[in-house]
Amino acid sequence: MNVGPDGEGEAVGDDEVDEFNPLAFGVDTRERLLSNQSNLTGLSTASTKSRSIGDDWSLERKRAVGIACAVVAGIFFGCSFDPAQYVIDNKYDGNDNSLNYVFSQFLGILLTSWFYTVVYSCYHHFRGSKPFINAESVLPATLSGAIRGVALIAWFTANGELGFPITFPIVTAGPGLIGALWGILVFKEISGKRNLIVLGVAVSVTILSMALIALSR
Repeated sequence: MNVGPDGEGEAVGDDEVDEFNPLAFGVDTRERLLSNQSNLTGLSTASTKSRSIGDDWSLERKRAVGIACAVVAGIFFGCSFDPAQYVIDNKYDGNDNSLNYVFSQFLGILLTSWFYTVVYSCYHHFRGSKPFINAESVLPATLSGAIRGVALIAWFTANGELGFPITFPIVTAGPGLIGALWGILVFKEISGKRNLIVLGVAVSVTILSMALIALSR
């Protein structure tokens, strides 16, 4: 019962709450609060169960593991064309077209991705947790893979026409240049006159070096 300004009492319904009495909740209100609390608890438990590897690591450990993974990825990246080139150089069968090895390269990438996914899912299965899979990233990741496939075909062609000593420096320098432009124009990560001057000098040197490498053939 609430007392109004005129001194008359006003009944409080089940869905109305007396703001001066936190215990004066109606039956329906209490049920909704208990239901919401249960849902929040379930979401908290689900999010805890779906934690990924390394969430509880220290910052130093994350940094060390990240650097180690980057080094290993760089080694694999640098050696990705070596098997095909070894076959071309040592197992010559009359056709040294580098595009003949595109299918095996793509198949290896697909099987490796599948293997990593299975290992990751098994890891969470035996731990009793849920693997983290972002459904929103599936289509962008597929599009990224298709773009990567076109780039690899062009890379194979460049390897066959120019050779590794010319192709690799150009290909490895190009993505850094494009990434820097994205950082300026899209993400606004690089700003300030001094930083832009330094980046401009670096870009100029990179373009000049790539031109000289291309002309060296």
